[in-house]
Amino acid sequence: MRLRVVEAPLAAAVFAAIGAGYGFLVLATSGLAMLAFVVFLVPFLVVIAGTRVPLGPTAVSATGAAGFILGFVAGWAWLLVPLRVRCQPPACQLATTPAQDAVGGLIFLAVPLLLIAGALAIRHSRMKA
Repeated sequence: MRLRVVEAPLAAAVFAAIGAGYGFLVLATSGLAMLAFVVFLVPFLVVIAGTRVPLGPTAVSATGAAGFILGFVAGWAWLLVPLRVRCQPPACQLATTPAQDAVGGLIFLAVPLLLIAGALAIRHSRMKA
């Protein structure tokens, strides 16, 4: 099956919207959305790991991943940057430093990406067997 040129930008836009929503919800719910997202991902991870259909790297998957990451960063920044700009010491109500916010964002971003990478690794080892 040959991919059309429109599919890669469309995948990037869809995954950017998903990533932005995930980034916003994770920050707004103090991480509870990450648990919901992981639960939502589990059936897809099982399908990815369990099937034997050849699956190669495509422009759609690459642009989808890039879109998810950029969307997550945009959603995270959309909620966090205005809070940081308004935060004036000593009356700042935020409990974390900007560095802690950045590390937290990387952790929340890494969890779904690591789960998908793990499912693909399991799939790859099953394909060799």
